[in-house]
Amino acid sequence: SILLCYTHYYGLVFAGVLNLVLLVYLIVNRKKNKKGLKTFLIIALLQILLYLPWLMIFISQLSSVSHGFWISLSFPNTLYEVLSTQFRGNLSLTFGLIYSLVILIYLFYRLFVMIKNRKEEKNSYKPALFSFILYVAITLLVYVVSVIMQPILVYRYLLVISSLMLFATSYVLGKDDNRIVPFFIIAGVFIISAINYYYLINENYDKSNYEAVFYIEENIRDGDIILYRNAINGCVITSEISMEKDNLSYFYDKDHWNVDEAYKAFGDSLVIKQELGDILDNYQGRIFIVESGKSSELYDEVDDTYFVNTIDHREFKQKYKAYTYSIYMVEK
Repeated sequence: SILLCYTHYYGLVFAGVLNLVLLVYLIVNRKKNKKGLKTFLIIALLQILLYLPWLMIFISQLSSVSHGFWISLSFPNTLYEVLSTQFRGNLSLTFGLIYSLVILIYLFYRLFVMIKNRKEEKNSYKPALFSFILYVAITLLVYVVSVIMQPILVYRYLLVISSLMLFATSYVLGKDDNRIVPFFIIAGVFIISAINYYYLINENYDKSNYEAVFYIEENIRDGDIILYRNAINGCVITSEISMEKDNLSYFYDKDHWNVDEAYKAFGDSLVIKQELGDILDNYQGRIFIVESGKSSELYDEVDDTYFVNTIDHREFKQKYKAYTYSIYMVEK
């Protein structure tokens, strides 16, 4: 549980709900197992103590999220993504949704049959049902928080609790006396996984993903700087480009993302500033402005403030996530 808590905040919710359910179970059955409740309380206290080092950071991050966050709910897309995320991988949302519904219908049907025949099967449905209910409960809890307080529901974060869905599905498959249906489901998993890997490898290692980096590496000179406002695309450039020359990357953190501590991982080659003037007021030379997609927002701001001389402008559309880099080479 404590390792799960330190993995991700969805893991924290997972561990919290699991411990709560176990506590309720032990209280209800305390007459049968008095030692079990006492042991659990000691372990629960130990978990809390072990999580204390991160608690202050957690509280500070909660404060940061309460003032605005990038996550938003969009229906029906959010619902479709939540339903399909455990099954579709890199495949289309439509295919993933259909495939997930097939698996979920099978899961519901098998659980219904197992519950109906519980006397003959000696309550063998309980582990799968408990696991599935726990998965749904955690998802609903995150959804309720997202609606009432602040959106925190992101479909890919549900991968943290995949073990619950995997266990429930595997358990039901293992208990199915009809071996044909499980065979086709497992064969489907292998086929879809193979297709996923094919798309993933082709997308991740396509030559187009490196063209923007090659362009800057071929043209950058000593003393030139790289400037970006979108931390995601800019940090890719900072990570990939060879900084053998005396060049710096500047992240213009206009929206105050509070990432200074985390971005120390980039070392001395990345400088974070909240004001454009802190970067350019005393600088003379060439600047590579890295924009996201077809945006020219940062370029326009630089040009309007400093009236720069535009030397070159290139767009690079990469295969990975169909992302586009728009790079301006200017001189101040």
